[in-house]
Amino acid sequence: MKTTNPTFKSAHEPAAKLLQLQLNVARTTFDEEVEHDQWVSSIDIGLLFKGISLLSLLAFVTIRSITDVVDRLEQMAAGNLTVRCEHTSKDELGQITPSMAVKNSVPMPG
Repeated sequence: MKTTNPTFKSAHEPAAKLLQLQLNVARTTFDEEVEHDQWVSSIDIGLLFKGISLLSLLAFVTIRSITDVVDRLEQMAAGNLTVRCEHTSKDELGQITPSMAVKNSVPMPG
């Protein structure tokens, strides 16, 4: 507001105050939003870390149960028929391992 029409000279000061007030409100709002965004970002990072940790734990448990059964089956295939194959879950490995235990307990003719 460099020049003001003489008709609006009395409105110049209130308009300048209004403009300053709007700038102050805009700055405050911007600062609050930046702070909120940083807070949300830190929560997102925390949730992402927890999710990755949970998935890693789940993958470890799953892989370990599979490799345990596979190791025992490999020992059986190598001729060690004293190995017990126990897996109590209801998944595919849990359904296969009882049949291996039955085959393992049958005496070999010899």
